[in-house]
Amino acid sequence: MEISSHQDLVPSADVVFVHGLGGDAITTWHPQGKRDDDHYWLGWLGKDNLCVNIWSFGYQAEATNWKSNSSMPLFDQASNLLDWLDSRELGQRPLIFITHSMGGLLVKKMLNSALTFQKQAILEQTKGIVFLATPHTGAHLANLIDNISVLTQTTVSVKELKAHSPQLRELNEWYRENVRSLGIATKVYYETQPVKGILVVDPDSANPGIEKVKPVAIPKNHIDLCKPESQNSLLYLGVKKFIKECLKTKETAIIIRTEWGLTIAGTRITLYDVMDYVTAQYPPKLIGDVLNLTNEQVSAALSYIEENRTQVEAEYQTILQEEQENRQYWEQRNREHFARIATMPPKPGREALWAKLQEQKARHGQKA
Repeated sequence: MEISSHQDLVPSADVVFVHGLGGDAITTWHPQGKRDDDHYWLGWLGKDNLCVNIWSFGYQAEATNWKSNSSMPLFDQASNLLDWLDSRELGQRPLIFITHSMGGLLVKKMLNSALTFQKQAILEQTKGIVFLATPHTGAHLANLIDNISVLTQTTVSVKELKAHSPQLRELNEWYRENVRSLGIATKVYYETQPVKGILVVDPDSANPGIEKVKPVAIPKNHIDLCKPESQNSLLYLGVKKFIKECLKTKETAIIIRTEWGLTIAGTRITLYDVMDYVTAQYPPKLIGDVLNLTNEQVSAALSYIEENRTQVEAEYQTILQEEQENRQYWEQRNREHFARIATMPPKPGREALWAKLQEQKARHGQKA
Protein backbone atom coordinates (compact mmCIF):
# COMPACT_ATOMS: atom_id res chain seq x y z
CA MET A 1 0.00 0.00 0.00
CA GLU A 2 1.05 3.58 -0.54
CA ILE A 3 1.80 5.33 2.75
CA SER A 4 2.64 8.82 1.48
CA SER A 5 3.28 10.48 -1.87
CA HIS A 6 4.38 13.86 -3.20
CA GLN A 7 1.59 14.87 -5.52
CA ASP A 8 2.83 18.48 -5.69
CA LEU A 9 6.47 17.46 -6.01
CA VAL A 10 8.39 15.23 -8.36
CA PRO A 11 9.51 12.30 -6.13
CA SER A 12 13.15 11.39 -6.48
CA ALA A 13 12.66 7.75 -5.41
CA ASP A 14 10.29 5.11 -4.05
CA VAL A 15 11.05 3.64 -0.62
CA VAL A 16 9.43 0.23 -0.10
CA PHE A 17 9.07 -1.43 3.33
CA VAL A 18 8.84 -5.25 3.40
CA HIS A 19 7.92 -6.93 6.70
CA GLY A 20 8.97 -10.34 7.97
CA LEU A 21 7.44 -13.44 9.57
CA GLY A 22 4.15 -12.85 11.33
CA GLY A 23 4.31 -9.24 10.17
CA ASP A 24 1.92 -6.71 8.72
CA ALA A 25 2.28 -3.83 6.27
CA ILE A 26 1.54 -1.28 9.01
CA THR A 27 1.71 -2.69 12.55
CA THR A 28 5.15 -4.28 12.03
CA TRP A 29 6.70 -0.80 11.84
CA HIS A 30 4.61 1.03 14.45
CA PRO A 31 6.01 1.25 18.02
CA GLN A 32 2.50 0.80 19.47
CA GLY A 33 1.40 -1.65 16.79
CA LYS A 34 -1.29 0.78 15.58
CA ARG A 35 -2.63 0.97 12.05
CA ASP A 36 -4.74 4.12 12.21
CA ASP A 37 -2.21 6.95 12.59
CA ASP A 38 0.99 8.16 10.92
CA HIS A 39 3.03 8.70 14.09
CA TYR A 40 5.65 6.14 13.11
CA TRP A 41 8.67 6.13 10.89
CA LEU A 42 6.97 5.46 7.55
CA GLY A 43 4.98 8.64 8.17
CA TRP A 44 8.05 10.54 9.41
CA LEU A 45 10.09 9.68 6.32
CA GLY A 46 7.26 10.87 4.08
CA LYS A 47 7.33 14.28 5.77
CA ASP A 48 11.08 14.66 6.29
CA ASN A 49 11.92 16.58 3.07
CA LEU A 50 13.42 13.53 1.36
CA CYS A 51 11.11 13.99 -1.66
CA VAL A 52 10.33 10.26 -1.80
CA ASN A 53 7.18 8.16 -1.99
CA ILE A 54 6.73 5.66 0.86
CA TRP A 55 5.21 2.21 0.24
CA SER A 56 4.67 -0.88 2.37
CA PHE A 57 4.32 -4.35 0.82
CA GLY A 58 2.07 -6.73 2.70
CA TYR A 59 1.97 -10.49 2.19
CA GLN A 60 1.01 -13.69 4.01
CA ALA A 61 3.87 -14.55 6.33
CA GLU A 62 2.40 -16.37 9.30
CA ALA A 63 4.99 -17.73 11.68
CA THR A 64 2.69 -20.67 12.33
CA ASN A 65 -0.45 -22.06 10.78
CA TRP A 66 -2.47 -21.54 13.97
CA LYS A 67 -4.59 -19.14 11.90
CA SER A 68 -6.78 -20.35 9.06
CA ASN A 69 -4.32 -19.36 6.32
CA SER A 70 -0.73 -20.35 5.77
CA SER A 71 2.33 -18.84 4.16
CA MET A 72 3.49 -19.22 0.58
CA PRO A 73 6.99 -20.42 -0.33
CA LEU A 74 9.64 -17.75 -0.74
CA PHE A 75 9.78 -18.11 -4.54
CA ASP A 76 6.03 -17.48 -4.89
CA GLN A 77 6.20 -14.47 -2.59
CA ALA A 78 9.12 -13.07 -4.61
CA SER A 79 7.08 -13.39 -7.81
CA ASN A 80 4.18 -11.63 -6.10
CA LEU A 81 6.47 -8.78 -5.01
CA LEU A 82 7.73 -8.41 -8.60
CA ASP A 83 4.15 -8.26 -9.87
CA TRP A 84 3.18 -5.79 -7.11
CA LEU A 85 6.04 -3.46 -8.06
CA ASP A 86 5.10 -3.69 -11.73
CA SER A 87 1.39 -3.07 -11.13
CA ARG A 88 2.20 0.13 -9.25
CA GLU A 89 4.71 1.22 -11.89
CA LEU A 90 7.56 1.13 -9.37
CA GLY A 91 10.90 0.88 -11.10
CA GLN A 92 10.65 4.10 -13.11
CA ARG A 93 12.55 5.89 -10.33
CA PRO A 94 15.26 4.70 -7.93
CA LEU A 95 14.06 2.06 -5.47
CA ILE A 96 15.20 1.61 -1.88
CA PHE A 97 13.97 -1.34 0.20
CA ILE A 98 13.69 -1.35 3.99
CA THR A 99 13.30 -4.96 5.12
CA HIS A 100 12.74 -6.79 8.38
CA SER A 101 13.63 -10.42 9.02
CA MET A 102 12.33 -12.64 6.21
CA GLY A 103 11.42 -9.50 4.24
CA GLY A 104 15.12 -9.19 3.45
CA LEU A 105 15.22 -12.72 2.03
CA LEU A 106 12.11 -11.94 0.01
CA VAL A 107 13.71 -8.87 -1.58
CA LYS A 108 16.92 -10.77 -2.39
CA LYS A 109 14.89 -13.56 -3.98
CA MET A 110 12.83 -10.98 -5.88
CA LEU A 111 16.00 -9.44 -7.34
CA ASN A 112 17.26 -12.90 -8.25
CA SER A 113 13.93 -13.58 -10.00
CA ALA A 114 14.08 -10.18 -11.74
CA LEU A 115 17.40 -11.23 -13.23
CA THR A 116 15.93 -14.57 -14.32
CA PHE A 117 12.83 -13.01 -15.87
CA GLN A 118 14.78 -10.06 -17.34
CA LYS A 119 13.06 -7.35 -15.32
CA GLN A 120 15.92 -4.95 -15.99
CA ALA A 121 14.15 -1.80 -14.74
CA ILE A 122 13.79 -3.22 -11.23
CA LEU A 123 17.42 -4.33 -11.13
CA GLU A 124 18.77 -1.06 -12.51
CA GLN A 125 16.63 1.14 -10.28
CA THR A 126 17.28 -0.71 -7.02
CA LYS A 127 19.84 1.55 -5.34
CA GLY A 128 19.85 0.31 -1.76
CA ILE A 129 18.57 -2.28 0.72
CA VAL A 130 18.39 -1.99 4.51
CA PHE A 131 18.38 -5.37 6.27
CA LEU A 132 16.91 -5.33 9.79
CA ALA A 133 17.73 -8.62 11.50
CA THR A 134 17.54 -10.62 8.28
CA PRO A 135 18.74 -14.25 8.66
CA HIS A 136 21.07 -14.41 5.68
CA THR A 137 22.41 -17.81 6.71
CA GLY A 138 19.39 -19.15 8.58
CA ALA A 139 17.68 -18.27 11.85
CA HIS A 140 16.64 -19.74 15.12
CA LEU A 141 13.06 -18.61 14.63
CA ALA A 142 11.90 -22.18 14.03
CA ASN A 143 13.30 -23.06 17.46
CA LEU A 144 11.39 -20.14 18.96
CA ILE A 145 8.19 -21.47 17.40
CA ASP A 146 8.89 -24.92 18.79
CA ASN A 147 9.39 -23.48 22.29
CA ILE A 148 6.09 -21.59 22.40
CA SER A 149 3.39 -24.16 23.09
CA VAL A 150 0.57 -21.95 21.81
CA LEU A 151 2.06 -21.90 18.33
CA THR A 152 1.91 -25.57 17.58
CA GLN A 153 2.91 -26.13 13.99
CA THR A 154 5.33 -24.42 11.61
CA THR A 155 4.59 -23.48 8.02
CA VAL A 156 6.72 -23.63 4.88
CA SER A 157 8.05 -20.09 5.54
CA VAL A 158 9.53 -21.09 8.87
CA LYS A 159 10.87 -24.31 7.42
CA GLU A 160 12.71 -22.26 4.79
CA LEU A 161 14.42 -20.37 7.61
CA LYS A 162 16.05 -23.42 9.16
CA ALA A 163 19.61 -22.45 10.00
CA HIS A 164 22.12 -22.88 7.18
CA SER A 165 19.58 -24.27 4.74
CA PRO A 166 21.04 -24.79 1.23
CA GLN A 167 18.55 -22.35 -0.31
CA LEU A 168 19.56 -19.56 2.03
CA ARG A 169 23.27 -20.15 1.51
CA GLU A 170 22.80 -20.14 -2.25
CA LEU A 171 20.71 -16.98 -2.15
CA ASN A 172 23.21 -15.18 0.07
CA GLU A 173 26.14 -16.23 -2.13
CA TRP A 174 24.29 -14.90 -5.20
CA TYR A 175 23.60 -11.55 -3.52
CA ARG A 176 27.14 -11.20 -2.17
CA GLU A 177 28.65 -11.94 -5.59
CA ASN A 178 26.33 -9.64 -7.57
CA VAL A 179 25.54 -6.72 -5.25
CA ARG A 180 28.50 -4.61 -6.40
CA SER A 181 27.93 -5.11 -10.12
CA LEU A 182 24.23 -4.32 -9.63
CA GLY A 183 25.18 -1.06 -7.92
CA ILE A 184 23.14 -1.80 -4.78
CA ALA A 185 24.22 -0.21 -1.50
CA THR A 186 23.64 -2.33 1.63
CA LYS A 187 23.00 -1.36 5.25
CA VAL A 188 22.68 -3.98 8.01
CA TYR A 189 21.28 -3.82 11.55
CA TYR A 190 20.92 -6.69 14.02
CA GLU A 191 19.27 -7.33 17.39
CA THR A 192 21.14 -7.82 20.66
CA GLN A 193 18.25 -8.76 22.97
CA PRO A 194 16.39 -12.11 23.05
CA VAL A 195 12.71 -12.87 22.61
CA LYS A 196 11.52 -15.28 25.36
CA GLY A 197 15.15 -16.13 26.07
CA ILE A 198 16.10 -16.75 22.42
CA LEU A 199 18.19 -14.50 20.17
CA VAL A 200 16.17 -15.02 17.00
CA VAL A 201 18.80 -13.84 14.51
CA ASP A 202 22.35 -13.92 15.87
CA PRO A 203 25.07 -11.51 14.64
CA ASP A 204 26.68 -14.10 12.37
CA SER A 205 23.42 -14.94 10.62
CA ALA A 206 22.54 -11.23 10.28
CA ASN A 207 25.83 -10.49 8.51
CA PRO A 208 25.56 -10.93 4.70
CA GLY A 209 29.36 -10.94 4.42
CA ILE A 210 29.66 -8.01 1.99
CA GLU A 211 32.98 -6.18 1.87
CA LYS A 212 32.98 -2.82 3.72
CA VAL A 213 29.45 -3.38 5.06
CA LYS A 214 29.61 -3.38 8.85
CA PRO A 215 26.49 -4.60 10.67
CA VAL A 216 25.22 -2.21 13.36
CA ALA A 217 23.97 -3.53 16.71
CA ILE A 218 20.65 -2.18 18.02
CA PRO A 219 19.73 -2.82 21.68
CA LYS A 220 16.30 -4.24 20.82
CA ASN A 221 14.80 -7.68 20.35
CA HIS A 222 13.81 -9.15 16.98
CA ILE A 223 10.26 -7.81 17.08
CA ASP A 224 10.99 -4.29 18.37
CA LEU A 225 14.09 -3.67 16.25
CA CYS A 226 12.02 -2.39 13.33
CA LYS A 227 9.90 -0.02 15.47
CA PRO A 228 11.96 3.14 16.16
CA GLU A 229 10.23 5.21 18.83
CA SER A 230 11.30 8.65 17.65
CA GLN A 231 12.94 10.57 14.82
CA ASN A 232 16.05 10.84 16.99
CA SER A 233 16.56 7.09 17.29
CA LEU A 234 19.77 5.57 15.94
CA LEU A 235 17.86 3.38 13.49
CA TYR A 236 15.71 6.19 12.06
CA LEU A 237 18.63 8.60 11.64
CA GLY A 238 20.81 5.87 10.11
CA VAL A 239 18.19 4.79 7.58
CA LYS A 240 17.36 8.40 6.69
CA LYS A 241 21.05 9.09 6.03
CA PHE A 242 21.33 5.88 3.98
CA ILE A 243 18.42 6.95 1.75
CA LYS A 244 20.07 10.33 1.15
CA GLU A 245 23.39 8.68 0.27
CA CYS A 246 21.68 6.28 -2.17
CA LEU A 247 20.09 9.20 -4.00
CA LYS A 248 23.16 11.43 -3.91
CA THR A 249 24.95 9.29 -6.53
CA LYS A 250 22.15 9.91 -9.02
CA GLU A 251 22.02 13.63 -8.25
CA THR A 252 25.75 14.14 -8.71
CA ALA A 253 25.54 12.56 -12.18
CA ILE A 254 22.84 15.07 -13.17
CA ILE A 255 24.10 18.16 -11.32
CA ILE A 256 27.57 19.16 -12.45
CA ARG A 257 29.76 22.25 -12.04
CA THR A 258 30.58 24.14 -15.23
CA GLU A 259 31.77 27.65 -16.15
CA TRP A 260 28.21 28.81 -15.42
CA GLY A 261 28.21 27.25 -11.92
CA LEU A 262 26.02 24.37 -10.74
CA THR A 263 24.41 23.16 -13.95
CA ILE A 264 21.99 20.45 -15.04
CA ALA A 265 24.06 18.07 -17.20
CA GLY A 266 23.39 18.32 -20.93
CA THR A 267 21.86 21.79 -20.64
CA ARG A 268 22.88 25.39 -19.97
CA ILE A 269 20.29 25.64 -17.23
CA THR A 270 21.79 26.32 -13.81
CA LEU A 271 20.41 25.65 -10.36
CA TYR A 272 20.22 29.43 -10.00
CA ASP A 273 17.68 29.45 -12.85
CA VAL A 274 15.72 26.82 -10.95
CA MET A 275 16.04 28.87 -7.75
CA ASP A 276 14.27 31.78 -9.45
CA TYR A 277 11.17 29.62 -9.78
CA VAL A 278 11.58 27.91 -6.41
CA THR A 279 11.69 31.35 -4.77
CA ALA A 280 8.55 32.31 -6.72
CA GLN A 281 6.91 29.11 -5.35
CA TYR A 282 6.37 27.48 -8.74
CA PRO A 283 5.35 23.80 -8.46
CA PRO A 284 7.94 21.32 -9.79
CA LYS A 285 5.88 20.33 -12.84
CA LEU A 286 5.60 23.96 -13.93
CA ILE A 287 9.34 24.48 -13.38
CA GLY A 288 9.97 21.55 -15.69
CA ASP A 289 7.58 22.93 -18.33
CA VAL A 290 9.07 26.45 -18.23
CA LEU A 291 12.70 25.29 -18.34
CA ASN A 292 12.00 22.31 -20.63
CA LEU A 293 13.39 19.78 -18.12
CA THR A 294 12.45 16.15 -17.54
CA ASN A 295 10.91 14.97 -14.27
CA GLU A 296 14.20 13.30 -13.38
CA GLN A 297 16.15 16.53 -13.97
CA VAL A 298 13.73 18.60 -11.91
CA SER A 299 13.72 16.01 -9.14
CA ALA A 300 17.54 15.88 -9.04
CA ALA A 301 17.77 19.69 -9.04
CA LEU A 302 15.28 20.10 -6.20
CA SER A 303 16.88 17.30 -4.17
CA TYR A 304 20.34 18.83 -4.64
CA ILE A 305 19.05 22.24 -3.59
CA GLU A 306 17.38 20.75 -0.50
CA GLU A 307 20.48 18.77 0.46
CA ASN A 308 22.89 21.67 -0.11
CA ARG A 309 20.62 24.59 0.74
CA THR A 310 23.29 26.78 2.40
CA GLN A 311 25.78 26.40 -0.45
CA VAL A 312 23.24 26.86 -3.27
CA GLU A 313 21.56 29.82 -1.53
CA ALA A 314 24.94 31.57 -1.06
CA GLU A 315 25.86 31.10 -4.73
CA TYR A 316 22.37 32.19 -5.79
CA GLN A 317 22.62 35.41 -3.78
CA THR A 318 26.03 36.08 -5.34
CA ILE A 319 24.52 35.65 -8.81
CA LEU A 320 21.64 38.00 -7.95
CA GLN A 321 24.10 40.62 -6.63
CA GLU A 322 26.22 40.39 -9.77
CA GLU A 323 23.13 40.73 -11.97
CA GLN A 324 22.01 43.80 -10.03
CA GLU A 325 25.46 45.41 -10.31
CA ASN A 326 25.57 44.69 -14.06
CA ARG A 327 22.10 46.15 -14.52
CA GLN A 328 23.01 49.30 -12.59
CA TYR A 329 26.25 49.66 -14.57
CA TRP A 330 24.53 49.49 -17.94
CA GLU A 331 21.69 51.73 -16.86
CA GLN A 332 24.27 54.37 -15.84
CA ARG A 333 26.19 53.87 -19.09
CA ASN A 334 22.97 54.33 -21.09
CA ARG A 335 22.04 57.49 -19.18
CA GLU A 336 25.47 58.97 -19.86
CA HIS A 337 25.28 57.94 -23.52
CA PHE A 338 21.87 59.53 -24.06
CA ALA A 339 22.99 62.66 -22.20
CA ARG A 340 25.96 63.03 -24.57
CA ILE A 341 23.70 62.57 -27.59
CA ALA A 342 21.37 65.32 -26.29
CA THR A 343 24.24 67.83 -26.15
CA MET A 344 25.64 67.05 -29.58
CA PRO A 345 24.97 69.61 -32.39
CA PRO A 346 22.90 68.47 -35.39
CA LYS A 347 24.71 67.03 -38.38
CA PRO A 348 25.27 69.41 -41.29
CA GLY A 349 22.15 69.79 -43.48
CA ARG A 350 19.78 68.54 -40.72
CA GLU A 351 19.54 71.76 -38.74
CA ALA A 352 15.88 72.40 -39.70
CA LEU A 353 14.84 68.87 -38.66
CA TRP A 354 16.74 69.25 -35.41
CA ALA A 355 15.01 72.56 -34.66
CA LYS A 356 11.62 71.01 -35.34
CA LEU A 357 12.34 68.12 -32.96
CA GLN A 358 13.48 70.52 -30.26
CA GLU A 359 10.29 72.54 -30.68
CA GLN A 360 8.10 69.42 -30.35
CA LYS A 361 10.07 68.35 -27.31
CA ALA A 362 9.51 71.76 -25.70
CA ARG A 363 5.76 71.57 -26.36
CA HIS A 364 5.53 68.11 -24.82
CA GLY A 365 7.44 69.41 -21.80
CA GLN A 366 4.99 72.25 -21.32
CA LYS A 367 2.00 69.87 -21.48
CA ALA A 368 3.61 67.65 -18.88
